[in-house]
Amino acid sequence: MTTPVVDRLDSIALELLDVLVAIHLCRKGAHKLLENGHLSLSQARYSRGVKSVSSLQFPSEMSAAATTSVHNDENGIQIMLHQMTTESVTLTPNLTESDPPTEDTQLRHRKGHAKETRVETVSAKKEAKKEEKVARATYSDPLKWFGVLVPLSLRSAKKSFSEGVEMIVELANLQIKLECLRTEYGQLLKKKAEMKGD
Repeated sequence: MTTPVVDRLDSIALELLDVLVAIHLCRKGAHKLLENGHLSLSQARYSRGVKSVSSLQFPSEMSAAATTSVHNDENGIQIMLHQMTTESVTLTPNLTESDPPTEDTQLRHRKGHAKETRVETVSAKKEAKKEEKVARATYSDPLKWFGVLVPLSLRSAKKSFSEGVEMIVELANLQIKLECLRTEYGQLLKKKAEMKGD
């Protein structure tokens, strides 16, 4: 005669095997994608020259093309991937000398306070530099770093690395699920041992 604990142990054991197979396939897929990405990158370097596809083309300030966040809900902990697109980024406005000043950006000149006016000008310049840094740190398409007409192998490398990131997030979620199942399995084994002891 089987008990609900034994039935649940059997179903968790089968689930564990399914998750282990999925983890193996996910690791294999991620490895293949990253391998293809590196191969495509080396093909692009070979076709365009070593110096035309290198870290020298990277901007001084970059931002991530994808971010992750951890959510804890009734299904357990889950890692979510958020892809950045050039349309989803809001740039802070950059003011140049040709732009007309508005009430927000215009300096106010006060009578009889020449020192204060200089201090206001210096602080306004510092704020403008900070805004410029924020605007430059936003996401831009990495393919544009290497020019307008990039080789197909470089586009292929970008696609492989992007899919690889998605696969790695999926792998992390599977690892979390595996740990939860192992914990539940251990607790049910203890419960089963207590039931046999009674």
